[in-house]
Amino acid sequence: MILLLEVVFWVCLGAIVWTHVGYPLFMALLARVRPRPVAAADILPTVTFLIPAYNEEGVIEQLAARQFHKLFDIFNDCDSAVESLRAAG
Repeated sequence: MILLLEVVFWVCLGAIVWTHVGYPLFMALLARVRPRPVAAADILPTVTFLIPAYNEEGVIEQLAARQFHKLFDIFNDCDSAVESLRAAG
């Protein structure tokens, strides 16, 4: 029984050491031996806004009128609003 517990202890300790020391060292060595170039492109990611609004047509129009609005996708969740909201974009 003690031998079994000792084996379990050393296996668990080895797993912890591998996770925190061995694997990062292995990946660093692999990155030096076989480097992969990073593909750099001139792109800008888009951001999506989900706006739950009630009678906020002016605020959403101001957001859509900004110069950088082409980077944003704006979705309006308008349930039972009095004002009519036009599609931003």
